[in-house]
Amino acid sequence: MGVGAPDPQTNPLFRARAPILRGERGLLLPLEATLGVEGLPSSGTGQTTLLTGRDAVRLHGAHFGPWTPARLRPLMGRENLMTRALAAGREVRFLNAVPEGWAQRVHSRRIPPVTLAARGAGLLDRHEEALRRGTALASGIVNRAWRRWPGVRDLPDPTPGEAGRTAARLSVGADLAVFAHFDTDLLGHRGTMEEAVRHVELVEAFLSGLLEALPAGGRVLVVSDHGNLEVLGGGHTRNPALGLWLEAGPAGGEPGGGDPGEGEPGGGDAGDGDPGGARGPALLPRSLLDIAPLVLGELGLHEPGVPKE
Repeated sequence: MGVGAPDPQTNPLFRARAPILRGERGLLLPLEATLGVEGLPSSGTGQTTLLTGRDAVRLHGAHFGPWTPARLRPLMGRENLMTRALAAGREVRFLNAVPEGWAQRVHSRRIPPVTLAARGAGLLDRHEEALRRGTALASGIVNRAWRRWPGVRDLPDPTPGEAGRTAARLSVGADLAVFAHFDTDLLGHRGTMEEAVRHVELVEAFLSGLLEALPAGGRVLVVSDHGNLEVLGGGHTRNPALGLWLEAGPAGGEPGGGDPGEGEPGGGDAGDGDPGGARGPALLPRSLLDIAPLVLGELGLHEPGVPKE
């Protein structure tokens, strides 16, 4: 998801009721995703860059995806921010559920980069039973895809807002909690405007539930690795990737009146948020390269050469 033209005719973020995703409840952070290299940014090098702070595009020689390039996988496992935070004694949690044994069964080329990073950190420890108990999240936010799998039974059916509140509960006590969501990219490739608007509002309701339930002082960093959904049907874009800095606490009630499906998409004024509610970090990130140093800095961990400000 990228930062595109504010045109409701072409951009689902401006047709949907989505003040949080438009930056109206926090700080909008347009993130340079091309890293000065020709071609279209892709998730393999993009996610590797944002999770490690290393320029994976230049290390590989080009944009590449959707998987982390083979020769950069050791770097991803060793130097991603989850691994480094754990090594420094921080409490880190990866909230996504994955099928038990899945990461060992599938070919490593087909593991999403963020999941590869979590595997490197030893954090792929939430499975179907955790979803059933409410101690994990499906990557789709709701459990719809999991409930369709053969043999999967008795999973709860949370709303997006309830899933957001679960994310908040699972994050309490952690120094860093990571959740990965992929469906916006899939919809950007082959979704309709109606589907995209509906999904943007699903993500919006998730974020609203998360922010309402987080304890005071909780901070949320939303980061995409490339543009796509803001220009439907055209594939990836060279637009800045969407970044958001959000802080806990309600602002103007539930965006759009609650969870998706409770009204006509785009049927209300989405400009009721409080843009001044988030103070933001001392140093605002400007590209994917800045994300890992920012997160590690917020944890009190600083790399040589990274300003401690």
